Amino acid sequence: MVKLFSFGSNKSKVNKDEVVKSINYTDEFPYLPSYFVLKAAKFIPATPERPLAEAEYIIRIRHDTQVYENYRATLIEDGWKISDEMPVTKFTAEKDTHIAYIMISRLSDTEDILLRINSK
Repeated sequence: MVKLFSFGSNKSKVNKDEVVKSINYTDEFPYLPSYFVLKAAKFIPATPERPLAEAEYIIRIRHDTQVYENYRATLIEDGWKISDEMPVTKFTAEKDTHIAYIMISRLSDTEDILLRINSK
């Protein structure tokens, strides 16, 4: 009886459908996916008088369209329903009992983008 041995690397094939994408969530809204890993420049928590918390993020990128398209795609991938869209400027996202109003604008006198989120 002869035993055969194989030496070297045994690379397994990965099915692209089995790859799990990691989605990061914001510190301010633990149920809401983050646009990359950003820390809020400003955060106002919800109160009984003001039921929506507000967070502002400064994104050091020149293209507001890129922020809009990438963040919208991340939310959809996480199961959020998008509505009330004004392309590149704002949209509403809903999932389960949560709602997020998302506004994207360019900061004046800079090339930075302001991502403002009001959510509960």
